[in-house]
Amino acid sequence: MKKIFTLTLAALAALGLQAKVYTFQDLAEFENCGVSQIDGAWVIAPNSEMGNKDTLTFDDGQVLRLKSKIQIAEGNVLKVLNNEVVKFGDGMQIEVLGDIDFAPEDNATFTATDDAVASAKGFFVHGDNSSAVVKNVLFEYVGLSYGSAVGTGSLTMSDCTFDKYNTKNASGAALNFCAQCDGNVVEDCVFRASQVSAIANGSNTPVGIVIRNNEFDKNSTQKRNRPQVNMSVGGNHKMIIENNSVIGIGEVTLAGGIAVSNLLAGASNEIVEIRNNHVENNRYGITATGGMEVLIEGNYLLNNNFESNPMQGGSGINITDANGNAIAMITGNHIEGHFWGVSIIGGKDINLGKIVDAKEGESNPGNNVFINNGCNGQLYDLYNNSANTVYAQGNTWNVEVQDAEHIEQVVFHHNDDPSLGEVIFIPAKETVGVTDVNTSKQVAGVKYYNLAGVEGTKPFDGVNVVVTTYTDGTNATTKVIK
Repeated sequence: MKKIFTLTLAALAALGLQAKVYTFQDLAEFENCGVSQIDGAWVIAPNSEMGNKDTLTFDDGQVLRLKSKIQIAEGNVLKVLNNEVVKFGDGMQIEVLGDIDFAPEDNATFTATDDAVASAKGFFVHGDNSSAVVKNVLFEYVGLSYGSAVGTGSLTMSDCTFDKYNTKNASGAALNFCAQCDGNVVEDCVFRASQVSAIANGSNTPVGIVIRNNEFDKNSTQKRNRPQVNMSVGGNHKMIIENNSVIGIGEVTLAGGIAVSNLLAGASNEIVEIRNNHVENNRYGITATGGMEVLIEGNYLLNNNFESNPMQGGSGINITDANGNAIAMITGNHIEGHFWGVSIIGGKDINLGKIVDAKEGESNPGNNVFINNGCNGQLYDLYNNSANTVYAQGNTWNVEVQDAEHIEQVVFHHNDDPSLGEVIFIPAKETVGVTDVNTSKQVAGVKYYNLAGVEGTKPFDGVNVVVTTYTDGTNATTKVIK
């Protein structure tokens, strides 16, 4: 019988043992490890021989088998091979204190056995210096929780799919960050039908991450207050969320689109960038809560109004900060079909456009477009529920004439309640041309072209051709003078 147990790297060195790369074939060779091959798949089952013991100790220093867990020791690597299928049994989890190498050339699948769809867990990678490379992998029902406590490790993930995550590996998200770490990248992935958030981290574990070119499709199916992308910011951690599609369930739930927060009011020293995302059919579009500096630019926000009570959601963009530290630059966004186009609750300096009297660092052309935002029979393009003066110049408002008299009808501020701050919205954006968008169909995508045929994710200066693609495959083009 081969026997195994966890030792530190120092202990391994003292025994003359080398750090090792483990495959699932290697794990299957350890008796009582619970890994076996059934119908071509590696199946990880609870160890029936464990009885009531919490641990089963082996002796060659590499792996420790627990009752419902396989643990890879610090300094070692777990690797998945090309085209492998790994099935997790009831309550099973693999804990990695070393690194993971999940980058098959074609694909690999981590899923649950038929009787463990609701209970299988997945991977918990959390060594002090653990690194994770994940590519071309399908996670079905099971999830991945990652953290590198010392901060020298990072996660790089691309071309992966998370489908129908069951919440058992981590309660917050299919891809969950459990420790502060930097240099993380998640791109070109699909997150579909997770019972909770697709990506999240804890309030006390801000991370540095780029979330780019991903598809988030109808996550948070438990209909709890778990936005599809739910990130905490803080410290010197840089966060960029860009070019993602975030499509909600399209019915009343508690699940928002993109949320960034600093709920513990810690220092936040980096600008959070949320750019060029398509966010549609959620409880709200984008929300930033707590003290931070955030850039919200070039996003297409549509019909994020699936909330039964407008006083509790339904904003295209919401900025909330009772402590008065939030700084937000909001520019070039398309905001359509919400209860509130932009709602502001507190903060320090919320800038939706400043083209007159702008000091250094304040210049913002505006270029936000508001269409059909309102509730209870009233249009609300911008609701300034703060005592601060808010600049919102250079925008296109949902009124026939872009002048002070008409814009006043869609902006709620000091003139409506003297306790609130003023919104300075003149001059507005001068537009000429026709806007003809059929919103009876769901919008699948929007692209902008200048007259030279160059494609962009937001309007160019000058004349634009806007091509809107609907879910039935039809297109509508609109010429817009910018």
